[in-house]
Amino acid sequence: GDFDAGDSVTMVDAISRMEYDQGKTSVWLESIGKSDKDLRLIFSQDLMSDFGIGSNVIIKFEIPDDEPQGK
Repeated sequence: GDFDAGDSVTMVDAISRMEYDQGKTSVWLESIGKSDKDLRLIFSQDLMSDFGIGSNVIIKFEIPDDEPQGK
C-alpha cells in the first residue's frame, strides 16, 4: 500500500535456503521464510556455486502499472 506504479524498490536480504532441481534454482530469503509453503525466487539456471546460505542479496524491481500494456 506504500508504493505507487513506477516506484523503484530495493530490498537487501540474506539467503536462508537454496535448492537446485530440474534445471532451476529455488531461493528463499530470511525475511520471507524457508518452508516449502513460503514464497521463493526461482531462477532458470544453477546458482548453487555462486551463492550459499547466508549470502547477502540485493533485489531491485519496479512496481508495475495496474493497467495492461497497450491501454
